[in-house]
Amino acid sequence: MSHRTLLLALITCAGINTARTSAQTIVGGPLFGNTTWTPTGSPYHVTSDVLVVDNATLTIQAGTTVLLDADRSLVVDGILHAEGTALDSIRFDAWDPTAVGGVWQGIRFTSLATPYDSLQNTGCLLRYCALENGGKFQGAGTWPCIAVQEATGIRVEHCDLRRFTVGVWLNGALNVFRDCRVHRPEIQTDIASLWSGNTGAPGSLATANRIERCWLEGLSFGGVYLNGPTRFTNNCVLLNAAGWNAYGPHIAAVSINTPQHLLVQGNAFHDNCGSAITFFTSTDATVSVVDNVFSNNLINLAFVNCNAGAVIERNDFMDHGTYMAGVFPAVNLVPGGICLPVMGSYFDLDLSENYFGGLDAAQMNAAVFDLYDDIFSEAIIGFEPLVAQAYGNSLAGCASIGFACLDSVFMALEQMRDAASPALWVSHEGGIAMVHFHGMGPNAVLMVYDTAGRCLHHATLPPGDGAVELPVRLRTHGLLLLEAMGVAGSARVKWAMVE
Repeated sequence: MSHRTLLLALITCAGINTARTSAQTIVGGPLFGNTTWTPTGSPYHVTSDVLVVDNATLTIQAGTTVLLDADRSLVVDGILHAEGTALDSIRFDAWDPTAVGGVWQGIRFTSLATPYDSLQNTGCLLRYCALENGGKFQGAGTWPCIAVQEATGIRVEHCDLRRFTVGVWLNGALNVFRDCRVHRPEIQTDIASLWSGNTGAPGSLATANRIERCWLEGLSFGGVYLNGPTRFTNNCVLLNAAGWNAYGPHIAAVSINTPQHLLVQGNAFHDNCGSAITFFTSTDATVSVVDNVFSNNLINLAFVNCNAGAVIERNDFMDHGTYMAGVFPAVNLVPGGICLPVMGSYFDLDLSENYFGGLDAAQMNAAVFDLYDDIFSEAIIGFEPLVAQAYGNSLAGCASIGFACLDSVFMALEQMRDAASPALWVSHEGGIAMVHFHGMGPNAVLMVYDTAGRCLHHATLPPGDGAVELPVRLRTHGLLLLEAMGVAGSARVKWAMVE
């Protein structure tokens, strides 16, 4: 039997944008009837706000580029149907991202916007779109890169958001944000990178927004903020920051600030330097945190000034992180465990239906913070009888993630050497895969992730240039994300080996 090996890599071509120097189509103002933007008309230069009026449709074809001036928006009262493909995405970017205040405000779907109809493939859709340098952080004038304003049924799929100031707000019902990547904001703010709720009505899980199978990495202090009915399922939540906001410690990769109608299920929380999940409000049994995997977070669960009636069951807490002194100066937090700095009525929290990495009772007592540690916590955490074996939660659904990649092109590995510093590439000869690196500074680390966000391998890289062998055991995992991080910068590459 003959075998054919396919090697693909993704590289970034930073700082190259020939579209801004080529012919352009100037657009702005209201759009009536049916309008189509095409690759041949690209780039579309938005010099004043574009409004897709009620009953009008703007269709953007695959391969089209849209560049917006500073503070300009695309507002949708009717239909925006922007559908790229995996190999030919649609790009939204700033006309001049280097200018002071050069970011564009965002794409806004108002309450008049037409819901997406999957049977007819009509209505408001963003699919395989790449959005960069969007969102505006300016007090009451803050706008995210994608804003759903009390709208229903807006669909966003296979999109990539990065270098944004404010990310995505889903305010309404039955909106879907699926198979997307949200990562590496341009600045760290206390505004949520991804917000979901419904300010117009209480709602329920039947009408909840859906955030599914997304890769959420390196988000700002606000992280993910669940403020109303939401199904948050099968997402990869990793390497997110910790910090402060006006209300005190804002320490979570995911914050729960809704008392009812929330499902957090089947997610992987990995290497977050605050807590993976923080409860900021008291909850009832319609809030469920179930079937998740927690690995190498500073804190797994935290409850701040609230009690929890939530269902917290069948989670695998695989290991515990290392305390980072001074990150959370105002709250008593215990690294790697569960924290309850609660003010209010005394209550018990039963976490016995979860797996805690094989810890015994004494180790668990040391890993939780409750009334036995501080009388001001006013709560007791129960965890016995200890579950002896992990539930085996996985993130198989995350393996199907495919998103529009910014500034990216697929090419053979032999062609992907990049003279930029630092750089990272993979070669494959004689059945051996080698990870090559160039221009690494001191204390650089190579991290290898699968599509579920699990860290499969890490190794220290010496400064300068060199190569390390990719372990054989990793080659059965399909698509891998390799990232080298150090004080001199970072480099990343995607690598797939298909026999």
